[in-house]
Amino acid sequence: MLQDQILRLRDVVRHLRGPDGCKWDQKQKISDFISFMREELDELEEACKKKDIPNFREELGDVLCQIMFIGEICEEKKWFTLSESVFTITEKLIRRHPHIFNISGNDLESDQVIEQWNKIKETEKKQKDYFIETTTHMKDAFCFAEMVQRKASSVKFDWKDPIDVLEKVKEEINELEEVMEISDQDKIEDEIGDVLFSVINLSRFLKVDLGKALKRSSDKFVERFKKIEDRLAESGADLLDSDFSTMDEIWDSIKAGNVKKDN
Repeated sequence: MLQDQILRLRDVVRHLRGPDGCKWDQKQKISDFISFMREELDELEEACKKKDIPNFREELGDVLCQIMFIGEICEEKKWFTLSESVFTITEKLIRRHPHIFNISGNDLESDQVIEQWNKIKETEKKQKDYFIETTTHMKDAFCFAEMVQRKASSVKFDWKDPIDVLEKVKEEINELEEVMEISDQDKIEDEIGDVLFSVINLSRFLKVDLGKALKRSSDKFVERFKKIEDRLAESGADLLDSDFSTMDEIWDSIKAGNVKKDN
């Protein structure tokens, strides 16, 4: 049963953290396990994309393991128990789904559910918070940007047409070009951020997995660069001694060949 396996995992984690446990596990901090969990989430996502069910099952367990370790440390510090944390989220789910648990019938559409969730969340706050806040806790700036954009969209502050979003990307690139001409480093950094933010928004709007798209482009670059090395080696040249124009000419040739092949 699930409960038995969860309790068994908790006992193993406690033993590893205990006085007779593993010296490595004893040394780890909450921040360490959060970093491990980010890695495990990436591996979980990869297994999901590949539809590798056995590996997906294992990676899901790895994520749960990091949560158990974090929960154990919180108990060691007398902050709260993992049971209390689970109770809190369970109660929150029930409170914020009144159309399911408190009122008969389930006639809300998906966007209405999000709107209801946000309204209930706002009434639960003991002090007035802004709907969207900056944070120092999210290390992944790309994830934070997506979260900000999703929250804004949930209250209908969003574009209607992807062409409008694309125009915004072009506008930000033009502004970047302007500050590059005056060599203002602070403004360049601001405009680079605006370009990235608008591209992330476009990818969200078009339902494109930004990480997957970026990884695909990076892989494509690596494969083409390998071919540059091969071409240089075939001609007796060395990569370190070659200049940009030579390599760029090879790059264009490889790219043209790929386009022709694709056609």
